[in-house]
Amino acid sequence: MKILFIKPPNQHTPHVSPVLAFGYLSSVLKKQGHEVSVLNCVIDKLEYKEIEDCIREENPQIVGLQIFTCDFSSAKNVMQIAKKINSNITTIIGGPHSSDDYLEVLNDYPEADFGFRGEAEIGITGLFKHLESPESIKIEDIKGLIYRDNGDIRFNERGIVNDLDELGCPDWDIIDPRVYPKPQGTFTRCINTAPLISSRGCPYNCMYCSISLVMGKKLRKRSAAAVVDEMELLNKKYDVEEIQIWDDNFTLDRQRTMKICQMLIDRKLNIYWAVPNGVRLDSLDAELLKMMERSGCYSFSVGIESGSPRIVKLMNRDVSLNTIEEKVKLIKKESKIRVTGLFIMGFPTETLEDLQMTLDFSLKLPIDRAQFSDFTPHPGTKAFNMLLDSGEIKRSELNWDSYQLFKNNYHPKSMTNKQFRRFIAKTFMRFYLRPRILWGVLREINNKTQFIFALKRWLDIFH
Repeated sequence: MKILFIKPPNQHTPHVSPVLAFGYLSSVLKKQGHEVSVLNCVIDKLEYKEIEDCIREENPQIVGLQIFTCDFSSAKNVMQIAKKINSNITTIIGGPHSSDDYLEVLNDYPEADFGFRGEAEIGITGLFKHLESPESIKIEDIKGLIYRDNGDIRFNERGIVNDLDELGCPDWDIIDPRVYPKPQGTFTRCINTAPLISSRGCPYNCMYCSISLVMGKKLRKRSAAAVVDEMELLNKKYDVEEIQIWDDNFTLDRQRTMKICQMLIDRKLNIYWAVPNGVRLDSLDAELLKMMERSGCYSFSVGIESGSPRIVKLMNRDVSLNTIEEKVKLIKKESKIRVTGLFIMGFPTETLEDLQMTLDFSLKLPIDRAQFSDFTPHPGTKAFNMLLDSGEIKRSELNWDSYQLFKNNYHPKSMTNKQFRRFIAKTFMRFYLRPRILWGVLREINNKTQFIFALKRWLDIFH
């Protein structure tokens, strides 16, 4: 069968990277003899007429979309186009929004024939078999599938890939990093970069996070050799000079992290790497930090979230403020790795006093950068359900398209939206307009493109 994977258009996406999910699904499907192509509407800034022309040209039997919550309307438009071209095209949705909101997603998307929640690599091959021959596999046996049954929405048990090494690498030929805009972010050290995932799942229970809804709570890890082999492939075949590791728990298995670092050193790969999604501060020690830096790590983020002990407890974070301060100081003492602190502003019940504690804590820590993100009530999370139960938000009134970075769609009841936005602006100004921070950031900007990217991000904060 012929499938066209589509990344829906989104004008607010800060930067465009290869879609690893498409790469992994393509690798699985090609092994089964299926024909796969990818259309990334973001990279070429495609209008809907151009998308229609592309679908007509590809003439797929199946259209599959990766949907983030902020892609809600654009994904709907793309599926409507596909159905208009050929009503027999089977439309499948997956990605974070499909997993987070799996109870309602097919109700919201009448244009979608099927959806997947969680990891789709196992279930998608079963679905293709079912589409080719319904007798070959029962629809209720397809892992992770969301489907309709006489007007009712059904959802099967999620599929979990226990041995990530069995998946192999993504199909990098179909998501070739060389064709993507460069550089891939404000602070990347090199021009040619690529993302990589070395583990899946998160065993923690943070109120605001939806990662376990997508990847499950069980942490599964690729072997060190498999990770370094992919880095080497990207370096030698695709000219990649820097790897962005998108794991949520990269350093949780200390022994594996040390082994990856040692293998990078032994193979003498001329490559830098960073962990922008963040590492667990309580997983770091002096020896590990030195090994990471020696093997090419120059930057990572750390989840701090709040400087208010009350809010940290409410978020169900299990890292104390004392541990955060201790570990950040350790990083700066033992390495030159650049550190970005990740903060969440405007969590439910938060007050201006709580926000001030977060600002004060950020100024106290020896971090190099900070990202102060508005709290976003992602569907399916404990925080989202808490707000629904309390009546503070109503699902019918939510604008999924507004779920963008720096696009405020919620603020605590204790303050007005104007007060909240003013405080966010003050926080950025106070943090970044310090000589040490400002000079450090300017030194990291290597070219005109990165400067423009940073300027746009800055202007977004003051929208």
